[in-house]
Amino acid sequence: MPLFTGRFEYSIDDKGRLSVPARFREQVEKESQDPAFIITCLKPSFLSVFAPNEFRELMDLMGRDENAQSGRLLRWISSGAETCPLDKQGRVALPEALRARGGLGRDVVIIGAVRHIEIWDRAREASERGSAMGDAERVLAGMKLPADLV
Repeated sequence: MPLFTGRFEYSIDDKGRLSVPARFREQVEKESQDPAFIITCLKPSFLSVFAPNEFRELMDLMGRDENAQSGRLLRWISSGAETCPLDKQGRVALPEALRARGGLGRDVVIIGAVRHIEIWDRAREASERGSAMGDAERVLAGMKLPADLV
């Protein structure tokens, strides 16, 4: 299972290509997975990027959920997902439709979110990060984590 961590600032080139941080590419290659990512829009603020095995697991879990809304969501997510292979320079081509759904401009931030990656518009990510950091102490206190861990 990949462990995606870190924050990286990049730009989408004129052809819609985005470099994937080497650390993230290595995670997928280490897992002997296809040199590709599955990219979709789970939330309207950013794009969600999965290694193929993790995307399959997500789809399997959603498909087993008995909630009727889960089936609708599964269709929406899977129909909007794109398999984006890595080129020899370690880039993925982001289709225009995906960039539009994620609200991405030219300047983006790529974030490791443990089991998946997120691609945010840089200005939106800065705003979200500021808000999240303001809530961090309160949220961590409510999680009842061991004091020596946090």
